[in-house]
Amino acid sequence: MNKVLIKYALELFKEYGSKEVKKVFLFNITEKDLRFLRQNADYKDKLVLVMQREELNSFDLSGFDILEDKAITFSRFSRVKQAILMGLKKNIINKSDRVICVLGASKSAYLDTITVVDVKKSFPQEFPFFPKKLMKHKAFELAMNILDIAVELVNEGREGKAIGTTFIIGDSGNVMRHSHQLIFNPFYGYKKSARHISNVQVLESIKEFSKIDGAFIIDDDGYVISAGRYLDAKSEEAINDKGFGSRHNSAKIMTRMTDSIAIVISESTGKITIYTKGENVFTLEPTKSRIG
Repeated sequence: MNKVLIKYALELFKEYGSKEVKKVFLFNITEKDLRFLRQNADYKDKLVLVMQREELNSFDLSGFDILEDKAITFSRFSRVKQAILMGLKKNIINKSDRVICVLGASKSAYLDTITVVDVKKSFPQEFPFFPKKLMKHKAFELAMNILDIAVELVNEGREGKAIGTTFIIGDSGNVMRHSHQLIFNPFYGYKKSARHISNVQVLESIKEFSKIDGAFIIDDDGYVISAGRYLDAKSEEAINDKGFGSRHNSAKIMTRMTDSIAIVISESTGKITIYTKGENVFTLEPTKSRIG
């Protein structure tokens, strides 16, 4: 079955032509599939393998573009959206490209889905995906790094419990002026090098402090300014999105009031939502029920 879908995807790529479709993203690839792909060397530079972390060192992946399939507990379309954002970040594709994606259920060895994604267009409104709007923001790459942290929090929880939290990225001066501390700031007083998100200890601290109420504030350079921050959303600007609560509403309004990006994890559903300019521009939807 995998061979049939891969062959069909390659034929579809050929039908579209390289000017219409730039890449074929292949998920759920097995060692047998890799042998078949190596026999189709003409397409090799057009293929992007989206692999789960444990698979990256298990196969010979030389010669292929590789992306990590991090959203393994999320829906198929969420995994596609995550891979496309990572492809944009790594300049494997650009915002005007069209991509063919071939995938199956997470952690399955079987392919069952082919979808063609036009990156410059959005998904339906119930599954927002506006990569162009995210890419215009100067904190785009930083936000993608924070998104990785958010996905990890949803996948793993913290001490067996589901996590809900908010990250506000960029324009930290204005964000701090429109917010206040709910608790003592656990990042206060530390030198900058000890507060950067690339620091492993900072990552572990974020995971630990994600259990407390309030938002994380991160500046344009990736330094954590504060945790446990209450966002002072202006009541006259409050417009509650259907199905979202106060955490999402205040984050959305903060991105309208400031030049920031908000990444919000819903504690009840595990859905990840990204806002910028007061708009919901991206969602990841889990397939599994939340940790208890």
